[in-house]
Amino acid sequence: MKKLIVTFLLFFSIAAGAQFNYTSTVKYSDGQLVVNKIISLRFNIKLGSATGTTVYREMQHPLTDNQGNVVVAVGTGVAELGNFSQINWAQGNHYLTVEFYTGPVSCEWINVPFGTSGEIGQIVSYCGGEYVFNSCNVFTNLVWSDEFNTNGAVSATNWHHQTQLPNGNSWYNGEVQHYTNRQVNSNVNNGVLSIVAKKETFTDQGQTKQYTSARLNSKFAFKYGRVEVRAKLPTGAGTWPAIWMLGKNIIEPGAYWSSTHGTTFWPACGEVDIMEHWGNNQNYVQSAMHTPSSFGGTVNIGGQIVSTASTQFHIYTLEWTSERMTFSVDGLIHYVYNPTVKDANTWPFDSDQYILLNVAMQPAIDPLFTQSAMEVDYVRVYQ
Repeated sequence: MKKLIVTFLLFFSIAAGAQFNYTSTVKYSDGQLVVNKIISLRFNIKLGSATGTTVYREMQHPLTDNQGNVVVAVGTGVAELGNFSQINWAQGNHYLTVEFYTGPVSCEWINVPFGTSGEIGQIVSYCGGEYVFNSCNVFTNLVWSDEFNTNGAVSATNWHHQTQLPNGNSWYNGEVQHYTNRQVNSNVNNGVLSIVAKKETFTDQGQTKQYTSARLNSKFAFKYGRVEVRAKLPTGAGTWPAIWMLGKNIIEPGAYWSSTHGTTFWPACGEVDIMEHWGNNQNYVQSAMHTPSSFGGTVNIGGQIVSTASTQFHIYTLEWTSERMTFSVDGLIHYVYNPTVKDANTWPFDSDQYILLNVAMQPAIDPLFTQSAMEVDYVRVYQ
């Protein structure tokens, strides 16, 4: 039997008494990934120190994915000791230790490395409505944002309206809308950006279409960090809102960066879909990666059910490091992209990317559709 080891980064965003996420990459000691296998993890929360009194213990048996990744929510497993919801976090510093089961019943439990700088991670006491963790690779410095606090037109300092038809007489993917720079399609009011898809006859660039919307390119590009977008999504079959990124080096007519930095065609530039939603699948949101190795109908996808996607605001987050992309909604991770081999075919993500916000219209549209909007409270980038 091969000995198993675990290396991982800890991602967090939990409210008082709520679960928090643990994500890891599981390998054999020879470096081979443990893929599509059920593993066993025991989580211990200790008071005062890593060897202090255990106030809570639970077991989980997650399945690794085809890249050896596993994501679980601590606080949702089978409790062996204590009650997670009754932990008194204000009592003092708490520490999380993790044990990894290596095989059959006769085998031992082993402690696994925690983070990248030690075998334990300190849970900082209750602070500002959340519990947070001391860990490596946490992006805390806000480097760019738009809070949408000025009513009227979208900020020309922060955003470029991409309106030029890039694919002959149309957009890609069979989209049927014109994107415009008019305020009826994109505007700011009461702290919220609205990107409005409308049914209307509109002629531009010699082409008449029956729907309009807006597509924004950020005038900020960056490499590595955390992107947070708090948004409420449109409704109606045919609507296709997206929060996503493209390589700054893309060659695409009308794209903000293309004329000055365009050297590479899609998908070699890399595409990161932080959030996609389809009006004909109302309660589901998805994240995806497009690279030369997998694009269009990419296999590199993951998503989750968000039943209030169009009635409430949710925080859509990407954590981007030199090793992986991690996607979550309200702190709950649903996909980790971490290819074993990172090269130009699988990982064109060591260069600047920029953010896009848009609502496209697909051909199969509800005949009763008139208009609907993606509302965005803020866009923030941390490094």
